[in-house]
Parts: sequence; structure tokens; C-alpha cells
Amino acid sequence: MIRPSINGHMPRFVSLLALGAALWTSPAHAQEGMTPQAAQNDVDSIIVTGSRVARSGFNSPTPLTVVGQEQLRLNADNSVGDALNRLPAFRPQNSSAVLGFTQANTGSLLLDLRGLGAQRTLVLVDGRRSAPSTTQGTFDINLLPSNIISRAEVVTGGASAAYGSDAVAGVVNLILDTRLEGFRTEAKFGLSTHGDNEEYQFSAAYGSQIANGRGHFVIAGEYVDSAGMGDCFKYEWCSPDGTSLYFSTNNPGGPGANGLPGQTLGFVHMANMTEAGLISSGPLRGTQFNADGSVSADPFQFGLNASPAAFFMIGGSGRMLIHENLLLKAPFNRAAFFSNLDYDVTDSLTAFVQASYGRIHARAYGAQPFDNSLVIRRDNAFLPAEIAERLDEEGITQFNMGRKTTEGGLSQTDARRSHFRITAGLRGPLGTGWDWDAYYQYGETSSIQSSTNNRINANFTRALDSVRNDDDVPVCRSSLTDPGNRCSPINPFGVGNFSDAALDYAFGTAQSSFNYNQHVFAGNVRGEPFGTWAGPISLAAGAEYRVDEAYGTADPISASSGFFTNNSAPIDGRISVMEGYLETVVPLASDMAFAHRLELNGAVRQTHYSRRSVQNPKTTVNATTWKVGAVWEPIDGIRFRGTRSRDIRAPNMVELFSRLASTQTFVIDRLTNTNSGVTLPRRGNPALDPEKADTTSFGVVLAPDRSWIGSTVSLSVDYFDIEVEGAIATLGGQTVVTRCFEGRTEYCGFITRDPDTNLITRLENVNLNLDGLLVRGIDFEFLFSTDFDAISAGGNLTFRALATHNIELTTIDSTGTRTNRAGMNGFPTGEPSGVPSWTIDTSLTYSTGPLSLTVSTHTLTPGKFNVNLIGPEDAGYRPDLTNSINTNHLAGRTYVHLSGSYEMSENFEVFGSINNVFNKAPALGPSAVASYNPVLYDPTGRYFRIGLRGKF
Repeated sequence: MIRPSINGHMPRFVSLLALGAALWTSPAHAQEGMTPQAAQNDVDSIIVTGSRVARSGFNSPTPLTVVGQEQLRLNADNSVGDALNRLPAFRPQNSSAVLGFTQANTGSLLLDLRGLGAQRTLVLVDGRRSAPSTTQGTFDINLLPSNIISRAEVVTGGASAAYGSDAVAGVVNLILDTRLEGFRTEAKFGLSTHGDNEEYQFSAAYGSQIANGRGHFVIAGEYVDSAGMGDCFKYEWCSPDGTSLYFSTNNPGGPGANGLPGQTLGFVHMANMTEAGLISSGPLRGTQFNADGSVSADPFQFGLNASPAAFFMIGGSGRMLIHENLLLKAPFNRAAFFSNLDYDVTDSLTAFVQASYGRIHARAYGAQPFDNSLVIRRDNAFLPAEIAERLDEEGITQFNMGRKTTEGGLSQTDARRSHFRITAGLRGPLGTGWDWDAYYQYGETSSIQSSTNNRINANFTRALDSVRNDDDVPVCRSSLTDPGNRCSPINPFGVGNFSDAALDYAFGTAQSSFNYNQHVFAGNVRGEPFGTWAGPISLAAGAEYRVDEAYGTADPISASSGFFTNNSAPIDGRISVMEGYLETVVPLASDMAFAHRLELNGAVRQTHYSRRSVQNPKTTVNATTWKVGAVWEPIDGIRFRGTRSRDIRAPNMVELFSRLASTQTFVIDRLTNTNSGVTLPRRGNPALDPEKADTTSFGVVLAPDRSWIGSTVSLSVDYFDIEVEGAIATLGGQTVVTRCFEGRTEYCGFITRDPDTNLITRLENVNLNLDGLLVRGIDFEFLFSTDFDAISAGGNLTFRALATHNIELTTIDSTGTRTNRAGMNGFPTGEPSGVPSWTIDTSLTYSTGPLSLTVSTHTLTPGKFNVNLIGPEDAGYRPDLTNSINTNHLAGRTYVHLSGSYEMSENFEVFGSINNVFNKAPALGPSAVASYNPVLYDPTGRYFRIGLRGKF
């Protein structure tokens, strides 16, 4: 339950239930967004993504999944991205529940196939690469109005030979409804059972013929406003007592000490930190201060696994301060617009112009400054006399103090991004079965971000070290030798005792901007040059020239990594790409014994990259990609398919050219048995090479003719294997620390330790072609659809099930160490999120006349918290093992959703949904930002949505 009252939302909540009692929820799991009885036929008519040759997806050698507009309507989804992220092949690494913590790209929706990262999933718009809309070189599909997306086609396999770089895990092609006739509109409202995550969405689209039918014009727009969610402490499932969070602590005596493992998961408080200040070392350890700066009569109570260097402890005094105000979902609003014009210049020449614009404004709170070991000297100007006397008695001249600095106010991040794209081109037939198209496309992305009340680390350190001058006035020690440095001393004892001058000196605003533009010139030709005994040979060829330019700025303090958090790096770079491709489909047999159909597919692409920046000389890279595939249908209704491809991902602008930037993170340091808060700088590397991937897939499709059994039945089973060589990645803070501790000396050079305490203060995090990635698994898909003509109610019943069994999601680092995160449901600090062993989606839809009802499920099987650790549930567990933990299990979840719609008239339809009907809370297992893994588990709880559609 949530602690705050939801009475303020009760009238709308009751109205929602009254109006939507029979209109319940469900995520979209089905492949096709068409009427169930036409589903399979519609797949046959789709021109397949991942191929330039015009052919149906049903006949493709590569598995194809389709989510259409009708499916979005059935499930009341806010966007096609929400529907796609629930499919088993996707890992929702970039959902609002994840991005809300980091502020980076908040409000965006990026797609991540196979858990390989969004940068390895290529997103196309009407078959054309769109300019990146994020600093990571990815495209945010929330920047297109969802009401104009006719369908999303997903190919879960490499397609670089057909579409170029980034199509390592697969391709998502957003097909737009450029033939819309008439006017349609939609409005919907959503609210959680906790009374939060309030969301409004409005959209409208209009299309019509013009110029006596020679042209067609479409315009569409969408607006979404989301209020987001509060921090973890507002929800009882996340923080039962409202002060602690579920996190990991280290055994201060080392693994096995007192019979306890090296790490213990539990509800933790800060071990050496309060808002008013806590002495964390020496004989005065445990002495805490009151809000007014006086010494508290009550000593701080230390809990399990507390030590002078620990960040967290189980139980004890205090609160889990550093995660307060980190929102589970950040509030944002976004608007998107689209227009398209097609005009037949002649009977054989069509001109087209397409333009889109989207913008997102997001707000979130950043981490408040926190310190475990501020050095306070005996001559500090604000030191209480009682503490000074005790220091003298003990014969010590300084101590360490921990505190969370709240005096500057909440650090608020404000992010604004916009994306504009315009495409103009010509297309037409060439005669004898050939056609062509050519176009120019320009795309531009602008991003501005600021972080207010952000601590300036160097100024804060100088202001903390204060003394009294000859006039007994507090001054900064540094001002005695540099009177013009403007330093104003701060009083670290108590809460709210900083002067205005000290706040102005020690805090500031981090600001950054990022601009990205892209020019594309491309042309394609396709046709059937000649036929064979088995049918015509299909051929497609084309060329593309692309120029990408990025320019980013950062304030001087950020550029030198001087703020506590949200430091940004300047960037300036240019990449030009010239490439050409050739693809063919060759039929080998048709309507023969044991060869109802047999064909081969092949493609090859040659690419040349030229890269340069202001600070780096020009470099060039050449790459060749290819793909071969085959389809064998021994008899009608049984089809075997397979592909083998070489794909690439070229490094993006940030990976190549970004300068030094840093953030704060936590790592578990086994050398000192501490949780360390450290600075983690990151920079680009202009010498990076493209990643290379080899993909193998093969499977079988069973799809008997509907007339055989009177219903539509199909089943597909496909095995996939993707091996990436030279994957671009940073070492990762936790990986660096762990490998160094294990004796890998090449990692130790990336670590900086305090010479006095031996605690980690800084880690280097540089982009390198250092990893191998291996993904293996099996996809399953089943469809059953039947009509109830024999009963009076009639109607249609459709059942769909999609499942992915993840066998491997393995990272192979530079030392050859293999880490398989398949079956890992956790998102441990400093490591990537894993994927469940099984993800299963089902949906059951009954429709009759104006009514449609759907019940669906989304299932995650149980898994490990961290595959690098060993718990009592694992073979070989012993508490004295260096990687031992008290539990290494995360429970699975099955979320049940209901949805429905009712056509009140020819023009109006009411719809509604309830997500997470049984209000399942996330399984607890800490990540860097919360008590659970926000990638896999939904924090929203039961969520109601209701709306109205109109068409004219």
C-alpha cells in the first residue's frame, strides 16, 4: 500500500471504475494488429522488414513479428513502443521506469532487442533510417505520433546488409499510415491504484485526397502529459518503514566472519551519515549533531555490517538518505506532429514530402550531495566547543564526518529535447516489373539540459575547511593565502546553517547542450530481371551517402567534471558514410515433390566511413556485410527457414568524440570490504572500430490451410545465435574493481585510491572495443483463431502466445572471462541488467459485434540476483567465499491485464484497461537506483486507463 491518501483523486477514480467496469486491460502480445480472422492473410501481404526485395513476411527466411494499429486499439496502449517492449524479444532497458532515475533521455522510449542494447537495434521510418534523437545515436519512437503508425514490423535478426549499421540484434520498421482518409481522434486518461502516475493523452489525425485524386495529404498530432511517480519511500512494498531500502551490505570482517557471507541483502540505512552530521571515525565515532548544530545526547546506533568505511548497514539509526526524492518515474510531457504529401506528377512519377517534429520536456530530481568521510580539523571555525574539548582529551587533531547536504535545496534536472525530420523524394515504375525511388532526408536533434543546486566539489571542499581569523570571524583557510578567491565558509554542523554567500559559492547550475544533424541522399531500384523454371528472380540495389554532425557544449565546471553529478562533456565530430548494396532472391523449386517451394536469399553491402573531429585527425574504416538465407517448404503448410549474416555497428558520436565527463556511482570493494561512493569519469575514443556480429537463425513454421480444420492455427519455433566481436563498451566500475581484486593487474591501473585510507576515490571508464557478446535462445509463437458461427452470439476468439527462452546473454571481457546474464533477473550496481530465462506473453481476445474483450498475461520466470555471486540457493555455496551472499534469488512475476472496447455508434468508441490486475509489486533485489530492477519489474501497481475514440 502507499502511505499518502488518494482522496484527491477519488472522484475521477470512481468515475473511471463506473465508466470502465467492463472495459479492461491488456498489453499487446499479438503479432498482427489486424482482425483475428484476417491475421495470417495480412502477414502475407506485408512487405518484409530486413529486406529490400518486395516480398511477404510470411515467406521470409527471417522471423517477422508485427504489431499493428488495431492491436494498440485493443489494448489501449499509449504508444507502439509500450506494446513492443512487452514482447519477449525485447528488454525494456529504456522505459520511463528506468530512465526516470538517471534523467538521461527521460520521457524517451528506446527499443532493445535481445538485451544487446538499444544502440544495436536499428529503427526505420517507412524503411528509411532516421536521424538519431538521443546522444547515444538511437531513435526515440515517442517523437512520432502513435496514431499515425500503421504497424511496427520487427525482424529479430541481423539486417546490416539490407539497411546498414546498427542492425545487429534486428530491425524495427515503423510503417506510417500515409493513405488515411477522414478524421480520427482519441483522448484517454490513466491513473494508478495509488493515485499517482496520472497521465493524459490526446491525438488527432486527418487525411484526404487533393487535386482531383492526384495527391493525398495527411497530418497528425499527439500530446502526452505524465505526472510520474514518487520516490521509493512512498510505497510500502519498496520501503516498509519509510526510512530504509532493500540493498546490499558488506561483511566488515570479511566473508565468513561471524558465520555471515561476504554480502548481506536487507533493508538498510546509512551507516555513517545523517543530515545534521555524524562523526564516522576515531574515538568519537557515533557522535551525532542536532539540527541546530549542537551535539546530540543520543549516540548514533550502528546496525549489522556497520564499519567506519561502510555506506550501508542493516537496521540501526538514521535513514537511507541518498535515495530520497529519486523518482520511480519522472514527470514529462511530449508533443509530436507529422505530415505527408504524395502527388502524382505524371502517371509514372510520384513526388512525396514527409515531415515530423517532436519535443519532450522532462523534469526530475538529481542525487543530493552525500559524503561518508568529510575531514573536519580541530581548528574548524564552527566546531562545537564540546567536540573540541573531547578531541583535545583524545589527543587527535581531526576526524571524519558523514552528512547529506540538503542546504542547497533539491537538485532538479530539467531536460528539453526536440527532433525535426523532413524527407523529399521521387518514385515510380520503370516498366517490365521494375520500380525505383530516390530521396533526400534532413534530420536535426537539439537537446538542452540543466541541473540546478548542484554542488561544486572544489568550492565545497575549500568552504568546508574554515578557521577563525584575527578578528575571530570564520573564513576559509584558503582565503588566508588567497584573499581574492571569493570563498565563503560553510557550517557543516546541523541542518540549514549555511550562509547565503556559502550557498552561492558552493553550489551552481550544470548546463549542457547537444545538437545533431544528418543529411542523407539515397536511391533504390528493384525488379525481376528474368525468370527460371521455379519463378522469377528478384533483385534490389541501391546506394546511400550520409553525413552526421554533432556539436555539444558544457559549462566550464561540467567540462572539468567539477560538479557532484550530471557533468556533461563537450563534443564536436563529423562522420560521413558512403555505401552500396545488392540483394537477390533466387527460387530453386516450386510445386515439386518434397519441394512445394525452395528459394535462396542473398545480400551484400560495402560501406566506407570517414570520421573526424576538431581535436582528432581524420580516420577511415571500411566494412563489408552480407546475409544468406533459405526457405524450404516440403509440403504446403510446413516451412523450414534459416539465415546466416555478418552485421556491424559503427561507433556513434559520443563513443568516438565525447570529452571527459563524470558521475557518481557505488562499487563493492572487496579489498577494503566497503561500499564505496566514487567518481566515475567517462570519455570517448576516436580510434574505435565497428563492432562485428555473426548471426545464425533457423526454425520451422507450421501453418496449415484454414480450410483443413476450420480455424486459423500456426506455430513457429526459431533458434537464434548472435556473436558480437569487439563490442564497444566501458569497463564498468564494478568490473574494474572486481577484476583487480581477483589479480588481473591490467585493471588496477584504472583505479585511484586515497593514500591514507586506501578507499577508492576514482575509476577510469573509457570506451574500448574490449568485449565479446554472445546471445542464444529460442523464440516460440502460437496463434489460434476461430469463429463462433454456430452460436447465436457469434463472434471470434483468438489466442496468441509468444515466448522467448534465453539460453545465453554472455559478455566476454578482455581477459576472456565469460559472464552469462541469461536467467539473471537482477540489475546489480555497476553491471548490466540481465534477462529472465523465460519471458512468456499470452492474450485471449473475444470480439462480437461492437464489443471486444481481452485478457492477457506477461510472465517472467524466477532468476538469480547476480550471476557473479553465490547464495544458499546455488551449488557450492559457502559463507567464506569472497562472492558469497545471503540470498541470490529473485522471484518471477505473472502480470495479468484486462482490456476492452465498445463501439457506441459508427463514429464513437469507448475503451479502457486495467494493467496489473492483481497489483503485483516488484521482486526486491537492489539496483544502483532502487530496491528492485526497474528494467523487468513494473513499479506502477494496478493501473487504470479509459478513453474515447472518434472517426469521421
